[in-house]
Amino acid sequence: MSNEAGNRAQFFWTTKASPRFAEQNRVDFAIRADGQFHRYRLALGKHPAWAKQVITALRVDPGEWDHQSTQSAAFAIDYIRARRAN
Repeated sequence: MSNEAGNRAQFFWTTKASPRFAEQNRVDFAIRADGQFHRYRLALGKHPAWAKQVITALRVDPGEWDHQSTQSAAFAIDYIRARRAN
């Protein structure tokens, strides 16, 4: 992911049991906002809202903007890859 502003992002998901995006289905992570692509690894397998669930949707909030802000910044996601934990 590349990002031009902010220092953290949020990764959300929904499941069959919890079909709406919600705070309990969220992981925050630090980002580098230099406009370059960086790889971020999120260890979700042990998160209680992720483990042994059927994931139905993903959402990335790429910066820490409040909903009243008129500020904008460019971001891009090249790919999202998942692998099954052993």
